[in-house]
Amino acid sequence: MSPAAAVLSITEERTYSAKLGDRIIAGLAVASRWEGLTKYTDRYGQHLVVLDVDQRVITASPDLIAQLGLSALSAQPESDFTGAIGAPYGGGYFTGIITVDGKRYALITAGAEGELRGIWNRDYSGPAAPVSRCDGASNTLTMVAAGSALAAQAMDLTIGGHKDWYIPSRDELELMYRNLKPTTQRNAVTSGDGANSSSLPVGRLYTEDCPAQTIAANFRTGGVDALAAAWYWSSTQHASSPSYAWGQGFYVGVQGYDHKSYGGRVRVVRRLPI
Repeated sequence: MSPAAAVLSITEERTYSAKLGDRIIAGLAVASRWEGLTKYTDRYGQHLVVLDVDQRVITASPDLIAQLGLSALSAQPESDFTGAIGAPYGGGYFTGIITVDGKRYALITAGAEGELRGIWNRDYSGPAAPVSRCDGASNTLTMVAAGSALAAQAMDLTIGGHKDWYIPSRDELELMYRNLKPTTQRNAVTSGDGANSSSLPVGRLYTEDCPAQTIAANFRTGGVDALAAAWYWSSTQHASSPSYAWGQGFYVGVQGYDHKSYGGRVRVVRRLPI
């Protein structure tokens, strides 16, 4: 199924109307634009629909997907994805859009079967450092070359018939927290938390109330695929301190770095071009 062409408008009554194929949908909304995207949310700030610069639907909330008859996501070709945050897709769940070298990818987070625990590595002695903020796949390969058992374990996984899982980069991990946050806990707003130049739209600094708990029920606390309210490793080494790597807390969203010998969690991801 190819992305649906859409024409949206905001009236003075603060409603939106959208035409997708032969369907028309409408609702109360507030529109905002950034980085060539238009996001329509309801009065409570819940995600409704995001359009790209060509007025194609990038993602939408589950109720909207249901209205449009797009719930059978597993039947869609991987190259033609239109879906909601947390929707089943590509062996996992659609998490958002990440850019790597100027190309757009759908980031896919594995379910509970993709959860690992361990130390990042004892040290780093490879020919290159895994310091990319966006390219977790490349980082993970470099970690394996440096002898990281955790990275090797991630790359050995087969989930949903797919074998290209890896440890998310710092920005991929941030996008995971932003859209799959498990708790209702208010965010701890510390320096730099939430800034993400690799996501689309670009990630802004967190506030106490944004991001809110995810709309994906299976990723909320107590859900079958929920991320723990704990520390998760990224595959991004600290650029100036090789003994440390970046990670993110999934309780209140603090981003930071810790010594590679610290035992943390990993939730693997994969990505597909869109």
